[in-house]
Amino acid sequence: MSRELAWASGLALAAAVWPMDRVALGAESGSISSARRVTVAISTCANVSEEKIRELVALELGATVGPEPNESSTQASITCTDASAKIVVDDPLTDKSLSRTVTLVGRKGRERLLAIATSELVFASWLELSAKPEKDAPDVTAATEPIAMKEARVAARELVVQRNAPDRRESSSLKANEVTAHGTVGGLTNLGAPLFGFGGSWLHHTKSSVSLAFGADFEMASLDAPQGSVNVSNATVLGAAFYRIGSRNLHARFGGGARVGYARLSGTPTDISVQGESLGAFLGGPSALAGASLKLNSFVIDVSGEIGGYLSSLRGIGEGYEVRTRGLHGSTSLGIGYAF
Repeated sequence: MSRELAWASGLALAAAVWPMDRVALGAESGSISSARRVTVAISTCANVSEEKIRELVALELGATVGPEPNESSTQASITCTDASAKIVVDDPLTDKSLSRTVTLVGRKGRERLLAIATSELVFASWLELSAKPEKDAPDVTAATEPIAMKEARVAARELVVQRNAPDRRESSSLKANEVTAHGTVGGLTNLGAPLFGFGGSWLHHTKSSVSLAFGADFEMASLDAPQGSVNVSNATVLGAAFYRIGSRNLHARFGGGARVGYARLSGTPTDISVQGESLGAFLGGPSALAGASLKLNSFVIDVSGEIGGYLSSLRGIGEGYEVRTRGLHGSTSLGIGYAF
């Protein structure tokens, strides 16, 4: 496929799904500017409405569009053959002349196709205006330049700056923080029983692809012993950093961090005449983490997994058993929360 045909096919697809908010970009911040003037001359184009093309160009650029040029108008001409259309833009605001040949695919939607192509070519000519301060833009002095020309240049620059500015609606929908509550299931080597728990976390997304997380968890397990049972519990806090991929509504993350906390062993004898003992010690270690979040407006569903190591001096020894809270630790969690 040739470059021209590929470009035309893309425009044809855009024209087929062209909603009105795309059309109204030029007039997004208010009414159409009378200072932005574009002339669109159309010749030998059968089966198209010239007025419809001008109307769409006017909406796209937020400009006054007509068939007759004046000294401050950017002039566009469209010349059609059976299979293509040549668009030429002569711009007195930038002293530039641009052209593009568009392949015409089918008859339906030609007005929109030609309007998009023309608008984009005019906008391409105006792009350089945003790179120059107004006092440096013209090559003539303010005394000799017509007022209409100066006003047209300022209006064209405003459109370029407006389009290149971050979309406030997009920015407002980027939720930088997620707060979730979750349940966990995990395990610890040398323990011999699953750990069940719950916790909460705060995830902060920076403007780059980095996310920071802080969380707190409580886990517990119960083990049978020859003379009763042993209850194991730990409370930990997590600090981690992630690399994030995906969109603002669905993302995956991979990273690492560390957990520190306190673990406790409590013995419960079967013989009620024997008093159980409790031991406690600090624990902590590094962790590797991965997760994914799905946002539905402000509602968050989060799934994560973690694997790491606990270093701890806590050990419980009884007749026929030994319990340690050190070793390889792993867990998975499912949470729900709020994004803001």
